[in-house]
Amino acid sequence: MSTTLSFLLPLVALALLVGCQAADDARPATAAAITGRTWTLVSLDGKTLTLAAERRAPTLELQAEPQRVAVFGGVNRLSGTYTMEGAALTITALISTRMAGPAEAMGTEASFSRVLNGVRSWALVEGQLELTGSGGTARLAPPAP
Repeated sequence: MSTTLSFLLPLVALALLVGCQAADDARPATAAAITGRTWTLVSLDGKTLTLAAERRAPTLELQAEPQRVAVFGGVNRLSGTYTMEGAALTITALISTRMAGPAEAMGTEASFSRVLNGVRSWALVEGQLELTGSGGTARLAPPAP
């Protein structure tokens, strides 16, 4: 019996440890997890972003106080305000500089801007910020550690 107990005890401990980790992963992320960081666009509507070698990737930063959004769209800079309540996110009053760039970069910027203008919710999915709404879906990678 002592051999059975010494075999089962580590298995029970491992099961409890794994169960606690799963519970931690299931907790919803808070606004603090996504604000004050510069996120880099990696996909739009499920399509991985590809850039010409000399182009910078579009980025997004949600500033906590005041609630402002700062965006680099790939050619132009955009800024505006946002409201967030739980997983609900709305970006408003988005304004942009008006520089011209390569057609591909301008197309990416227009699609990213469309997503941002229509965003209704956010989530952290596999460590990436996912923005979803009437304008589509954008996935953004966190800054490198």
